[in-house]
Amino acid sequence: MEIEGISLLVLSSVLTVYVAILLVFKTLPLQPCLDTKIFTDRPSKRVPFFDFAKGIAITAVILIHVAFLLAYFSDDLPLSFLSWNEGINRAMRFAIPVFFISSGALLFLQNFKIETLKGFYLPKIKRLVIPYVAFSFFATFATSKGSFILFDYITAALKDLLTGGALVPYWFIPVLFQLYLLYPLLWYLLVVKRINPLTMLAGSFAFSLSSYFLFSPYWLGWQEYLGDLTFFGAYLFFFVLGMVLKPFFFAKTEEITLWLERTKFLYFGATIIFLYFFIGMADPLSHFYNVRLIYGPVVMIIIFYLYPFLRGGIRTLIEGIGRQSLPIYLLHFILLTLLIPLVQILILYDTEPGLIFVIVFIVNFFMTYGFISIARKMFEATKIATSNKNQRPL
Repeated sequence: MEIEGISLLVLSSVLTVYVAILLVFKTLPLQPCLDTKIFTDRPSKRVPFFDFAKGIAITAVILIHVAFLLAYFSDDLPLSFLSWNEGINRAMRFAIPVFFISSGALLFLQNFKIETLKGFYLPKIKRLVIPYVAFSFFATFATSKGSFILFDYITAALKDLLTGGALVPYWFIPVLFQLYLLYPLLWYLLVVKRINPLTMLAGSFAFSLSSYFLFSPYWLGWQEYLGDLTFFGAYLFFFVLGMVLKPFFFAKTEEITLWLERTKFLYFGATIIFLYFFIGMADPLSHFYNVRLIYGPVVMIIIFYLYPFLRGGIRTLIEGIGRQSLPIYLLHFILLTLLIPLVQILILYDTEPGLIFVIVFIVNFFMTYGFISIARKMFEATKIATSNKNQRPL
């Protein structure tokens, strides 16, 4: 059996025991949230914790892709470095679960009226789809998938747009939009029909676990994709978990901290993290992918627990990075594919690969954030200039 599957099954068993203990001692809330406003009324201000969580997650994504591309562009790397490189890759795999959990928690819907649904989806098209379309079309052109023949380019670009195939990380966007399309149904079940939250979680977990085993290429030779489109099924649990934990994330921090301490969650979390890495040591070069059904949510809740204890510049910096997580996600991989060969060949060809890893990560981070800051300032300046021009008297 693949080490990936062993890890998932062992951690699922530990989770089952932990939940059973909480049920026996009646410390696990089983009733739907009575305050439906928390699912319908969007806060007037941004929620800093989610910016912080997304800031950590996007940093982890960059580390994953530095590890991936450094191995891809390199020959004859030392075994010790490859093991360390894959260890970084494995450790950072909480990132995608954090993004999906945050997405589920930050959606709000009032009803199923056409105007309401229009108001729900149009901002997402503007904020998510338009930047994704621009980056996806550019990436398809840059990789010459259409051989510069117009018809071939358009065909390849549209396929990449629908499947997220333009670049390695872009699969996430079509999956996220699949979950957005599903959200009204999930909202109806949780808020209107008031399905027990534990039932919602158990059902979505079973669905995600089944989807993982059915569609993973590492099991029985089946394909991970429906055609070339990544199926949302394996990631549904994270999204539903974000919805169910919305009252948890928006509650008073002191109450949640006391509940986590009363349920010994930190001991459970430490056990999960230890087992995750201990099982992974059986095959140090095995790839651990994004369906971290236990590890990812545990890290998310630990981040939530530790967040109030962090103060000052580091917290502000991470929150600022989180606010730019989407453009960073779309841009960083393009820059990495240019930066790593440049650093290896022109500057540090014979240098210790670990040092190259650190240099590439730091330079890429500042380049990506810098490009985005410049582009944002240019956009704001253009917007102000256009507004002033329109306000001039005729």
